[in-house]
Amino acid sequence: MNDFFAAKRRKEAQKSKLIRCRVGRHFLSFLCALCVFLRLTPAVLAHNPDTSYARIRIAEDKLELRFTYDLVTLLKIAKLDERGTGLVTRADLKKHAPEIFAYLRKHITLEVNAREADLGDAGAFGWAADVGESVPQKDFHSAAALIHFHFTQPLDDLPEDVSIEFDFFREFGERHTVQGEFELKGEKHEVVFTRFEPDYLFNTGYEPTLARRIVVFLKRGGGIVVLVLLLAPLLWLVKRRLATAA
Repeated sequence: MNDFFAAKRRKEAQKSKLIRCRVGRHFLSFLCALCVFLRLTPAVLAHNPDTSYARIRIAEDKLELRFTYDLVTLLKIAKLDERGTGLVTRADLKKHAPEIFAYLRKHITLEVNAREADLGDAGAFGWAADVGESVPQKDFHSAAALIHFHFTQPLDDLPEDVSIEFDFFREFGERHTVQGEFELKGEKHEVVFTRFEPDYLFNTGYEPTLARRIVVFLKRGGGIVVLVLLLAPLLWLVKRRLATAA
């Protein structure tokens, strides 16, 4: 009798273990499917209307600026759909890119070490390669229509601070926000810009030494100034001796 109940308990334990294994496998499969879904889900699920993006990547030798807008926003800057077909092509974007870059230069103010600076050299622009050659009107507000505009500003040294201000909320709408990100040495600092808070000052925490300041000064053409200051007294002495000799 005891053997009978022992065998029965072993059978029930095996059955329970089998059920747990099946549940575990199903749950693991669900997690894997969820991960794949999250990786493959279009960013449209994460992109909100009336939102643009800005990334300021700070390095010792340059600032890399990237500004991202959807087509609904860009249509407030340039008439990308000139034909009125409800379709914007890469050729349309290329044609109007200079106009958009010029608008960004006018309405985005950059300061480096408390001095106003140009955004730098205009770089690449466009939407993702896998989107295709055109974007239909129904996707103008989607992630498929997110377009990056790049600028590169050369630097002589890592800046002590970098600030940026956006002056386009009147054109883009009062509800428009900019999701900003300052990146320094792999660390990211997120900032939200609105019409009430259109600017932000990012302090890098860097303090150059005196020797480094001198090097930067010379790189910026300070060597010429130093040379002039050194030669000025010498020229004065030569001029005086010539006058005395005469």
